[in-house]
Amino acid sequence: MEDFYGEVIKKLKKLKAEKGITSEQLSKTSGVSLGTLNKLFAGSTGSIKLGTLSSLADALGVSLSDLTAGLGFASKNVGNAERKDISKDNFGYVRVGVATPEIKLADVEYNASAIISAAKAAAEKDVKVLVLPELCLTGYTCGDLFYQQALLDAAERYVAEVAQNTKESGVLLFFGAPIRREGKIYNCAICCLFGKILAVIPKTFLPNYNEFYEKRHFFPAPKENATVRICGEEYPFGTGYIFENALMPGMRVGVEICEDLWAAEPPSNRLTKSGANIIVN
Repeated sequence: MEDFYGEVIKKLKKLKAEKGITSEQLSKTSGVSLGTLNKLFAGSTGSIKLGTLSSLADALGVSLSDLTAGLGFASKNVGNAERKDISKDNFGYVRVGVATPEIKLADVEYNASAIISAAKAAAEKDVKVLVLPELCLTGYTCGDLFYQQALLDAAERYVAEVAQNTKESGVLLFFGAPIRREGKIYNCAICCLFGKILAVIPKTFLPNYNEFYEKRHFFPAPKENATVRICGEEYPFGTGYIFENALMPGMRVGVEICEDLWAAEPPSNRLTKSGANIIVN
């Protein structure tokens, strides 16, 4: 971990020098206090908050992944997995949280605010992975309202809004939302961190019995990974992704949604065989 922090500080110094800005100017544009910057550049701190890294990256005009040379969370196709031991620094543990925010059916703006508040509260408790309910951005029981463009437009807009407003939390967040792709609607888990959507994971197995009739509104996940457009940007879309974090070596997160768990061959089987050691549902 010391090597990681040392390399990041070297890159920060190099970028700062290349742009010809002072620590005072960097502090003003990033919102990171001058005292914190001075400690970082002097190497007198043994750690760097992830939110601080994100703010400095933005101020220096680079992405977080550029600043960390590919370290940090990233999505990775299943099949390219390399098994690792979980970091000894935290004795093999990571704090995973769940939250069930109070929502209002089809009130996407209100629900987005509740999701953002839950993510911020989790960050204060040092939660690293937070899982929220299926379709919590709109509510699960919208019925034929899922066909309304107004609802789907709002869901798309506030998916991006939630991601943007979790920029400083440092929490790997999963929340549910209906997502359109190529004329079809999917029941999805949205994965985001540092203000960015990492991937969109559609539900594979749709219940269609008793009080459940998801096949009326949603399509099952396609077999192959692809991309989906949200607010004009393309993001990974599919069930074959595992999320890694080089700040916690060995932590590998896979995703499935509700009914997926009870299928004869749940997505979690394939994900764990490919190296996932945390499954969120």
